[in-house]
Amino acid sequence: MKELDINAFSDFNDQEIGRRVLLDDPVMRVMLLSLRAGQGLPEHTANGLVTVYSVGGRVLFYEGDQCSEMVPGKLIRLTPGRVHRLEAKEDSRLLVTMIRPADASAWTAMAPNGRALDLRQTPRERRHSTVFYAFDQLAVGESFFLVNDHDPQPLHAQMEQLRPGELAWEYEARGPYEFRIKVSRVAPGATSAPAAAVSAGSH
Repeated sequence: MKELDINAFSDFNDQEIGRRVLLDDPVMRVMLLSLRAGQGLPEHTANGLVTVYSVGGRVLFYEGDQCSEMVPGKLIRLTPGRVHRLEAKEDSRLLVTMIRPADASAWTAMAPNGRALDLRQTPRERRHSTVFYAFDQLAVGESFFLVNDHDPQPLHAQMEQLRPGELAWEYEARGPYEFRIKVSRVAPGATSAPAAAVSAGSH
């Protein structure tokens, strides 16, 4: 369980919209947007499922020709791929939840201990981040089995660089068509960084 008190964060910025990533995993990202009156986001789209919840203030949210007045307590769900924009009429905060297209490996990475993390159906651009997330969920002495369609040596080198002294990497099968590796946590990791405030950019 992870608890966050969003009332403890104040990310208003006169120059740009304040963005704080509260939760980020292979399946979901949750962000807190802090907007000064008059700030807004130009037209853009989101490919996945997105919900927006108003924490405080008043924001006009446009999706196509539709307009919703976002006041505290209001929740909207966006249509994937449809153009939307927003403008703040008062100092406001919005809680934005984005659901990423997820495969089996993403769900396994949420609680990986003792399980097989099969990357063969995972898009290549998401494989490394999924494995890092899974590894960071392990306690000392826990492990998972990494299954891949090629020898992931670049991933191994990256993990050794970014998690030095924390992991053991043991081959159980070495191809030619399936590589199976036991990845274990052998030492505690660095303390996780707190939720980060992020500068302007699209959500």
